[in-house]
Amino acid sequence: MHPRRPAARLVLVLSTDGVEAPGTGLLDPADALAARPAGAGDLEAEGLADVLVDDVRRGAHRGDDVAAPVLRAR
Repeated sequence: MHPRRPAARLVLVLSTDGVEAPGTGLLDPADALAARPAGAGDLEAEGLADVLVDDVRRGAHRGDDVAAPVLRAR
C-alpha cells in the first residue's frame, strides 16, 4: 500500500511591471513572487494576492502601480 499523496495545487500569479525595483536584476522580483505562495499556506486566491501586493509595497519605494492577479486551483 502506497501512502496517499496530497492533491497537486496550481497557483498562477501574474503581475504588472510595478513589481520591478530599481537596482535589482530583471528576474529578482519575479523569483521573489514565485517563491512567496509556498510560504503563504492555504490562503485563498484573494488573500494570496493581498499578501503578494503587500510584500511588494513594503519593498523599495514604488512610484508605479502594482497588480498581482492570482488563480489558485486545488
